[in-house]
Amino acid sequence: MNWVAAILARLAGKPVYFWTHGWLQDERGLRSWLRNTFYRLGQGLLLYGTRARAIGIAQGFDGRRLHVIYNSLDSECHRRLRQPLDRSKAISMRKELFGNDTIPVVACCSRLTQTRRLDLLLLAAAKLQDAQHPVAVLLIGDGPEREGLEKQARKLNVPTHFYGDCYDEQTLYDLISTCNATVAPGKVGLTAIQSLSFGTPVITHGTTKHQMPEFEAIIPGITGDFFEEGSIDSLGAAIRSWTATAIPQESVRAECFAEIDRFWNPAYQVEAIERALDGMPAANVKTAKEFTDLERKTGHAW
Repeated sequence: MNWVAAILARLAGKPVYFWTHGWLQDERGLRSWLRNTFYRLGQGLLLYGTRARAIGIAQGFDGRRLHVIYNSLDSECHRRLRQPLDRSKAISMRKELFGNDTIPVVACCSRLTQTRRLDLLLLAAAKLQDAQHPVAVLLIGDGPEREGLEKQARKLNVPTHFYGDCYDEQTLYDLISTCNATVAPGKVGLTAIQSLSFGTPVITHGTTKHQMPEFEAIIPGITGDFFEEGSIDSLGAAIRSWTATAIPQESVRAECFAEIDRFWNPAYQVEAIERALDGMPAANVKTAKEFTDLERKTGHAW
């Protein structure tokens, strides 16, 4: 936190806005006091998610000064890549990567680190296989956990392809768009936005204090689902519900695209930031009560 810069700007009569994650969980004590005191130096906050705004309001901040601008990737590039799902390409991809053109595929595109908890994904896939509902796992990325995950996949006899690092958007689209779901057993961030931008729903855990703001793009049953953090059975159930058919459904892809087009794109961010800088009150998005209602409806702790 740069207190000096903020104080000097205010003394010079310059408006100050903080672009920040804000609150990831409800805090108390000295750390909370310091954070809130710093935030009050600004005319407003530009927040990544509506949950942060709800917590800020609960902490006594004026909701009109808490502007939700969400987060984004290169939306224009991703829109140019969009096209109706090529079933023959999806079948060909499965055949090439797994030697099986009928098995559903779940993916995760991220650095292979312990915090991603991809070991849980492999364990859930193994239990599904034992229950006569096999799924294949596509891991895109590299990292210190790769060797251990490769050994685990072999031991569990789970069909798993380790693609390695990939930074080409067309290739990433071709891979992820033909998968039934992206699964992020640990916290999910921009991986969620990337996956939805490619028309693929996202599964991650529902403990919000351990999540990143981008988890809000997941609408249970529509653009993905939440499972009980750390539970292999709960994760397996969520995966099973999104792999009922081998090939992704076009209606699901449309919902994923729509969520990105509504909020998680640079154009929306520009509009929200300009609204804030023009001194207009923040848009009336979810309040703390609405998160409580959502928790009651979905069974997940928002």
